[in-house]
Amino acid sequence: MAQKFRLGLDTDFRYDSNIDLLPDGFEEEGYTYTLSPDFMMRVLGDQSSPHMVGVAYSPTLFWDDVSDDVEVDQNAEVLYVLRGPRLTASVRGYYDHISGNNVRDLSDRRLTAFIREERRAESDRYGVDATALYDLTGMLDLGIGGNYSDWQFGSGLNDVSSYSGDVALLYGADGGRTRIGPY
Repeated sequence: MAQKFRLGLDTDFRYDSNIDLLPDGFEEEGYTYTLSPDFMMRVLGDQSSPHMVGVAYSPTLFWDDVSDDVEVDQNAEVLYVLRGPRLTASVRGYYDHISGNNVRDLSDRRLTAFIREERRAESDRYGVDATALYDLTGMLDLGIGGNYSDWQFGSGLNDVSSYSGDVALLYGADGGRTRIGPY
């Protein structure tokens, strides 16, 4: 039987030459620290059942050598997956509150696309992702995806909402190493 509840812990320690983003000549350097417990729970089903629902919550505590404040970022996600004989579909909703510091996961291209100052600005970020993969034949799948995201910065400047979508025709064995096709 698969796990229904998972607990994780992420930590980070790094040197920053300009913690408060001050102009040249006024920089304050020091170390930044983060601590983030991750709580994940599968509410319904598992990886092989027709319906699966999972929720995750991860607060991130952030502090540095320069200020005495501890700031807390919030991240919450909900995932629903539908698996049928030929169709696999999923919907994921998320909410992030960034308290005004470095984002933790710089491997996330959505976050690194923003310049350093915007990543550190206080913001609330909402989004919904939806995907569907339909098996046309044993070797050919049709994939469709869509995304809505809304980022609201505390300053009211640079707020952004975006919609995106994609369609793919994939050739290759399901779960195979290589699948090709137009995307």
